[in-house]
Amino acid sequence: MKSKVVTLSFIILFSIFLWISVSLSENFIVTIKAPIKVTDLPINNGVSNISADEVFIQLKGNGWNLAKIFLGTPEEFSISARRKLGKHREQLRSYVEANQWITSSFQVIEISPPSIEFSVGKILSKKVKIAPILNLNYKDGFGLVSNLKISPDSVEIYGPGTLLKNIDSIVTEPLQLQNISENIRDELNLVVPQGIEINRRTCELQFEVQKIVETMINNIVIESLNVPQLKEMDFYPNKISVTLRGGIQRLGKITRDSIRAYINYWDVINDDGKSVKPKIEIPKYTSILNVEPKYIELIIKQY
Repeated sequence: MKSKVVTLSFIILFSIFLWISVSLSENFIVTIKAPIKVTDLPINNGVSNISADEVFIQLKGNGWNLAKIFLGTPEEFSISARRKLGKHREQLRSYVEANQWITSSFQVIEISPPSIEFSVGKILSKKVKIAPILNLNYKDGFGLVSNLKISPDSVEIYGPGTLLKNIDSIVTEPLQLQNISENIRDELNLVVPQGIEINRRTCELQFEVQKIVETMINNIVIESLNVPQLKEMDFYPNKISVTLRGGIQRLGKITRDSIRAYINYWDVINDDGKSVKPKIEIPKYTSILNVEPKYIELIIKQY
């Protein structure tokens, strides 16, 4: 029984192979997409303002020959700048013979676009910032507790001056992260504009994520700032309590000395009311949920 199954499988596979062989012996019409590559550039010059970066070629030929193109290494369609500066307009059909992968066994039916335009100019360099494209979603109860650090934060780009002048930053491929609950360290690919070269292709993203909690810091003394001579500024009460929200590890290190509360004399001298809000400085990556009391009674004395 087993030998019959093996024999039957062999017959089926051989039949399929035979059918494919016969089919590929016929002629087919296919459309191939190939990136355009400009060659023979003057030294230290590059391409800008190219009207198309890929070409669609409709070929007619033997199925086996067409299969070699599809299954082999992707081919480029090369055109020559003939080492000339300035604007170029090239008819693509005139470069068919120069692209040896389009052999004489193929009939070129159509090329789209039929022509392209581009400019050749001096290569310059410029340093620009990296701008990450991020979509970050944190798990319930967690949040960001650090800067988003991009390393390096800038890159050197090279290309014709006509292109460089319009580029202020290099973006990354979009990164989407869901339900984040731990520190992130990830590599991002840079998106390189057409006609531009770059000294690196990736950057690293780092940031810290912690469980978000609340804590109250009591007995924070209010300072008096910039009180002129012969004047005195008194508060009641002279201490406040602040409720902070932030990462559990960061809040665990915060003390009264980490928070500063003050009232600047020149901020309140023209205030008609007798109650003022103190200004409060808190550690980075924390936020204020509540202050008690919110308003302070203020008395200014003259001597």
